[in-house]
Amino acid sequence: MKEFRTVPVSLTEEELLKKSEESAELNANLEALRDKKKKITSSLGSSIKVAEAELNTIVQEIEKAAETYLDTFGGTKSLLPAEKKMFVEMAKAYKLNPFKREIYCVAYGKDSNRTLNIITGYEVYLKRAFETGLLRGWRVWTEGDKADNIKAIIEIKIKGWHEPFRHEVFYSEYVQKKKDFKTGKTVINSMWASKPRTMLKKVAIGQGFRLAFPSDFAGFPYLQEELPFEKETVKENVLSNNDMPQRASEQNQSKVFTVEADEEPLDGEIINEENEENVEDN
Repeated sequence: MKEFRTVPVSLTEEELLKKSEESAELNANLEALRDKKKKITSSLGSSIKVAEAELNTIVQEIEKAAETYLDTFGGTKSLLPAEKKMFVEMAKAYKLNPFKREIYCVAYGKDSNRTLNIITGYEVYLKRAFETGLLRGWRVWTEGDKADNIKAIIEIKIKGWHEPFRHEVFYSEYVQKKKDFKTGKTVINSMWASKPRTMLKKVAIGQGFRLAFPSDFAGFPYLQEELPFEKETVKENVLSNNDMPQRASEQNQSKVFTVEADEEPLDGEIINEENEENVEDN
């Protein structure tokens, strides 16, 4: 085996001076980098504190808005304390302002039959999806010539995906029904009876965006159109007509408390970066 020996190298005075200058320069650069790191860290810390303060302010404003909303429309009297807290906490968690019609609730029944549904509108899904910066476009349409075989299809274009995300929902699985107290029969909800395609598109939007953006919509409130049919609970409304707005008397026959967002009917559409034309139903 060969032996390696270290051969002493003698440097001239000029070379030693040059090495010393290079070392001093490296040390100066290192100190400059350390100072820059401290400034960046300090700046980031300040920015984070500002962002946290702004976020806390928004959450406090949402909490106040939710409580004021319930007081204004009679929810404080009609909702149970746990239901009120759930509504307020849901609004805070997802920063949904009820006065902007981003969130509302419907309570049914009494005692063990009590049910609280916390609901949002499809426009909120669209807004939040665009805010991610990953949404490149979306398209929703329906297929089928009769109510029983209608299905809605949604395609969502996502940045970084080679193919659009696609999801289908079927009328037979989501059509909403209710109990007719006059006849005792189960009938189709009036909106589903008159606008089945529009209602089914909304279901497709809610499910499609939750599946396409799971991190952003985990635990997010559902759309009214996704909820199961109304069960018979109590026939009388706890709130009087003067306590809260009502969209239609038939919708409030079995509800204890409801304040709903008035939504414009959704017609099949495309919204994307190319500003394509609207798509009509098949």
